[in-house]
Amino acid sequence: MSAIILEKVTKHYGENLVLNGVNLKISKGEFYALMGPNGSGKTTLISIIASVKSPSSGKIEIYGKKPEKAKELIGYVPQENFSSPLLTGKENLMYFAGLLGYSNSMAKKIVDDASSEIQRKKDAAFEELKSQVAEIAVSAAEKIIRESLDAQKSKQVVDKYLNEVTKN
Repeated sequence: MSAIILEKVTKHYGENLVLNGVNLKISKGEFYALMGPNGSGKTTLISIIASVKSPSSGKIEIYGKKPEKAKELIGYVPQENFSSPLLTGKENLMYFAGLLGYSNSMAKKIVDDASSEIQRKKDAAFEELKSQVAEIAVSAAEKIIRESLDAQKSKQVVDKYLNEVTKN
């Protein structure tokens, strides 16, 4: 079975012909490296296969499906950062979920779930940090008290202090 089939794929940007009748067949399990000089159309071709861009003409199939119907089968990481600095993180994620064909409600659920998980981990990390700071502060206070008083009196003062702290 063929994983990817391209037949006579072309792409124009205005009058500029970037891809001219590309034919390619990659079988399932086959490794294929796309190489060429800058400006030769590699990124454009991969973007078309990943359904980020549309071809001007030609036929593309991913496991027998049109690329826009096979997005769950494609992992695509572009060379440029596509996120917009004009959008929030959530808005960027919603935009890309739309590109992947998710409905607004499904995209919102995915983004909200991810945001909640990030916030939960951030809160847990903050609580752990607070606990560590408190331990360091108590340890430092104990050391200062012990060093500033003679040994016998220091132990009594520290024990009293620690007893009071542990009661609260």
